[in-house]
Amino acid sequence: MKGGIFIQPCSWGGTWRLWTGRESDSGYHEKSGYVQAQEQFQNKDLVPLSVETPEKKEVVPFTNYLDKGYRARAVNWRCGKQRTVQPVFGKSGQKFKGIDAKFSGSVASDRSGNEREVNISKRSGFIKAGFKTNMDPRMFEDVWLTWSFQANFMYHQIL
Repeated sequence: MKGGIFIQPCSWGGTWRLWTGRESDSGYHEKSGYVQAQEQFQNKDLVPLSVETPEKKEVVPFTNYLDKGYRARAVNWRCGKQRTVQPVFGKSGQKFKGIDAKFSGSVASDRSGNEREVNISKRSGFIKAGFKTNMDPRMFEDVWLTWSFQANFMYHQIL
């Protein structure tokens, strides 16, 4: 099973619905629906342009931090012009420029919080044991979704 795991700037972590079958990470990103849900949210959660003119509001697109392997820029842009931040791709035998190394390092630093959320989301003994024959898949998914919600109240903030 494949499921999305996220962390927000306020340190709130969570998971997205599980998928079964053969699907790449990029395919899950494109088809699972969470990018579309983010677009709907950002279009409703308008932000004032300035303190002087609070009645004038704008959409602030989501920013998605992803590993190198994801092919997601086009999907993110189509869904409300969301941004994509990924480490710089180095071609075989090519050296990084100084700015590329700094940028990739900053992305890795930001993503480390997400990696901790991945670890926390998989701490449940029920989830660690994995899906077994004759288990109810809806119950397994319910545990997957609720454990990460509950974990927000059990562990120190990540960011």
